[in-house]
Amino acid sequence: MLFFYLPKIYQVKVLLLITGLGMGGAEKVVTSLADALAAKGHDVRIAYMTGAAVVLPMNTSIKVVSLGMVAKTDAVSAFFKLRRLIHDFQPDVVHSHMLHANILARLVRLATPMARLISTAHSSDEGGKLRMLAYRLTDALADMSTNVSAEAVAAFIKAKATWQGRMMVVHNGIATDAFAFNAAARVQLRQALSVDDDCRLILAVGRLHDAKDYPNLFHALAQLPANSLKYQL
Repeated sequence: MLFFYLPKIYQVKVLLLITGLGMGGAEKVVTSLADALAAKGHDVRIAYMTGAAVVLPMNTSIKVVSLGMVAKTDAVSAFFKLRRLIHDFQPDVVHSHMLHANILARLVRLATPMARLISTAHSSDEGGKLRMLAYRLTDALADMSTNVSAEAVAAFIKAKATWQGRMMVVHNGIATDAFAFNAAARVQLRQALSVDDDCRLILAVGRLHDAKDYPNLFHALAQLPANSLKYQL
């Protein structure tokens, strides 16, 4: 992510804003980013708009603030809570994630000075025409917009949610140390799942949602010749 390049000798204040902290990939990216920034000595806070905080940073010193949105009618209250948080914290960077947080941060910037505002989308599809219109009308309020793939950026430009050169690709970061190969754990897991030694284990992790496109995975596996590969999904 962008902030990984900030040197330890220069501390910055970063406010990460996200729609919610329920279980999900974007939520994990944000909390992992917060942990990485804090590990470099930066002052980091996370604000979320709605729902229960299920995914949290590992670093317990990172302050997590709820804007208390329960219903749509709480949007005005969330606006002023975020405005107050920014006024009190005085972040060097506000980095918002996902549609509702991106739009809220941009609107709050009309009423509250922000040194820098980065808007990050996490998908090629964040809604229909009205949502894309909201992105387009507020696009100039962000200093930078990012998305997680070239395809996603192209989709936003095609939908006129942003313009060529205004949104850049920043792939999701992966903490590779956390996924280091462990032979003992591999054997233990395969035994627990009754997977034979000559069988390849294929793992798909994600919500049971159309956007995850599991039928495409099943279709691809069905194309394999019957005797070409022994696998377990």
